[in-house]
Order: sequence, then C-alpha cells, then structure tokens
Amino acid sequence: MNQPESELFAILITKPGDFNTPIRVGGLLKHLADQWAYALEQAMTHTAHPEGTAIKIVPFNPKLPHINPDHFAASEESLPRRIRADKGSNGTGSSFPDTYTRLVVYYGQNRADQMWSAACAEIDRDAEIGEHVAVLCDNVNAALGKVVLAQQAVRELVSSRLYHVDLAEGWTGSDLQRSLDDAAHELRAAARIAGDLEG
Repeated sequence: MNQPESELFAILITKPGDFNTPIRVGGLLKHLADQWAYALEQAMTHTAHPEGTAIKIVPFNPKLPHINPDHFAASEESLPRRIRADKGSNGTGSSFPDTYTRLVVYYGQNRADQMWSAACAEIDRDAEIGEHVAVLCDNVNAALGKVVLAQQAVRELVSSRLYHVDLAEGWTGSDLQRSLDDAAHELRAAARIAGDLEG
C-alpha cells in the first residue's frame, strides 16, 4: 500500500554560492529520512563538500522535483559505469553526495564497501583486458605489415629487373609466395577480429 504523501518526507541538500541548486530526495518514511540525513551528515565529516552545505528533513512536496529514493544510488550492475563516468569535483566537493556516499546512505557501510570493491575490481579487470587487446592488435598489425613487406620483397626478387633464378624458376619461390599469401590472409582475418575486440 502506498504511503499518503502527507506522511512522507524528503531530504533537502543545499549548497552555497555557485553550488546552490538544491537536491531533494523523496518521499521517504520518517525513520528512513532520519537515517539518510544522519548518514549524509556523517559523510560530511570526511567527504569534500562546499562549506555551508546543509542537510535538512522537510515535508515531501510532490509539486517540487525530487530524486526518487530508489534512483539515489547506483545499482550493483550500474556502479562500474557510474564510477567510470564520475568526473569528481576537482576538490570543491560540488558533487556531494558523490557516488560512494550515495551507496553508503542507501545500502549501509558494509554493503557499500563490498559493492565498491567489486566494481573497482571489474574496472581494473576491464582495463587490463583493454591493455592486452591493444598489445594484440599492435602485434597482429605489425606482423601483417612485415608479411606485406616480405611479399613485396619476393615480387622484386622475381621481377625481370632482378630475377632471382631459384625464386623465379624453382619450387621454393612458388612455395614461399604461397606461404606468404596464406599468412597475409590469416593475419588480415586476425586483424579484423582483434579490431572488433578493441571496439
């Protein structure tokens, strides 16, 4: 059953000066509003925020814009993406409450720490994958470039200008050209696959 709006409350976060667009989160039952306000005030003791930032509990007014409480913090699935997109506040605290603080308020300290650690591990893993994919692409393309140069060298050697007899008339020449052609074909396919991995 939905709670009557008259029994709901909101968290009002106000910041001074250039950061004076208020943040309203609601509606919340009174005991949740109390818990969230306390958690935000605790976070302010060790998290950057503009001086003069205030946390208040106010009656929920549906005519004003509010952040839905269920959307206040990132989900476990969206957290890595949120962290990657988080540009921070350059030390001004303008982003308060930041991504981590929102997790603590919504999920509690222990769960927030678990989610943050898991998300950071996923981000680190993705970064390492990206590094290896980049190395793969570089080396496949480098190998392809070497094979193409080798093909060009063989064409020069069998040309009428140079005419390397063993390559031009012997079986070694045709075998070499065939092997290089096969290698170039396979490496081009590998380069396409590696390029798709790199995105």
